[in-house]
Amino acid sequence: MPDYMLVLDRLQGVCTRYCLEFWGVLGAWLSGIGTVAAVLVSLHLARQDQRIRLGVSAVVGLMIGDPFTPHTVDHLWIQVPCLEGPFRLHR
Repeated sequence: MPDYMLVLDRLQGVCTRYCLEFWGVLGAWLSGIGTVAAVLVSLHLARQDQRIRLGVSAVVGLMIGDPFTPHTVDHLWIQVPCLEGPFRLHR
């Protein structure tokens, strides 16, 4: 007698064969529904707008307070924060 028949014989008192088949089919349906849901979520995330919007600001000036830098040298400060998109810093 195969092993699965021994297991079915032991469970016969708790649940009939049709009951066990029902739970097996239900598990297959639930796994199928979960797979479809995962595909739908991944498609939704893939179609989201992923544009990146940057804000650029530049300032030219003199740095005062550094004794090793002559005051005749202009400095350029550039700031490029990400305003929108997947790389935006949340503040």
